[in-house]
Amino acid sequence: MLDLPLASAFTVFDAQGSGCLSYGVEANGRRWFVKKATTPQARVSLIRASRLHAAVRHPAIVRPERILDGSDGPTLVYPWHDGSCPHRAAGRYPGNSSRLRSCSPHKRMIDRRLRPLRTFPPHPARPDHQWRLP
Repeated sequence: MLDLPLASAFTVFDAQGSGCLSYGVEANGRRWFVKKATTPQARVSLIRASRLHAAVRHPAIVRPERILDGSDGPTLVYPWHDGSCPHRAAGRYPGNSSRLRSCSPHKRMIDRRLRPLRTFPPHPARPDHQWRLP
């Protein structure tokens, strides 16, 4: 059995706006990303995520290594990956609208990904057509 207590977390993401509590914890010599529901809506969301992971396999989708069933709904346990969070729901960039603010890390990441698409030439059948990308 894998013991993943919040008390031993090395980092906590408690203001995600999703109703979930996520944290990083070390157990059995590995680091894990743990996601638990704290609201009824989050519980439904994690149940949907569990079903999605059971049905879909794709190299771009990080799958939980374990899904633990509990009285508060599923707890999804993913392998830990070092990196940065491109968007935080609270603090410096509050609310979902902040994802599109020019100074947000999330917006900068999107801009970097879309930059090559902005160089597309006009469509041959519609030379007056302008591509509209964010």
